[in-house]
Amino acid sequence: MLVLLYSMLVLSLNPAHTSLRHLETQPTDPVSGARGAIRRLCLEYGLRSRYCRSFTLPSCSFARLERLVRRQEGRVAEPARSTRRRIRHANWIPAVTVEWGRTDLLDVSSSWRPGQELSADEDLGMRSFWKIRASWDLRRLIFDGREFTLEREVRARQKLLQNRLDRTRRLYYQWLNEVLEFRQAPTLKRLLVCEELEAALDAQTAGAFSRMLPRGS
Repeated sequence: MLVLLYSMLVLSLNPAHTSLRHLETQPTDPVSGARGAIRRLCLEYGLRSRYCRSFTLPSCSFARLERLVRRQEGRVAEPARSTRRRIRHANWIPAVTVEWGRTDLLDVSSSWRPGQELSADEDLGMRSFWKIRASWDLRRLIFDGREFTLEREVRARQKLLQNRLDRTRRLYYQWLNEVLEFRQAPTLKRLLVCEELEAALDAQTAGAFSRMLPRGS
């Protein structure tokens, strides 16, 4: 009985000791707990993935990825611009036609002198000739119908670029959301979804998306 009273007296006189024990019973950091769960998940299934390690996520803004996609599409659009220049320059080149022919000549001459009969002389000959003609259609210097076809191709490429940007934007934010949810509550399904979305973004950006992500630690 005396021991119990002594213990109660010591606890009342040492509030720091009680607060320390209170801190020791506090739950662990949820972030640290999630990291441990991720490591256990990867070890359990023998996974080797970027998402098994901690790495800094890219910016929530889509601007950097959009610039990357537009730069890649710009390299594809360069042939269209060079084709337009070639069409313009080609109109200065004339259309050349070459003809070759042969003409048979018959020269008949008649002569008469007093006391003589009328005489006729025939002279047969052959003549070859070449004709070279160069012509320009000056109307094409102002407008060329082939530019209609090129303009349709450019508009089709612009539409494809916009569709590609829209799809890449949706995939990017879906990937970002899945990674955040995976870090909060890691499951095998969410990890595989992150890998799948990263592969889809690589397909849209020619592998540049995964290269812009840090390796992690």
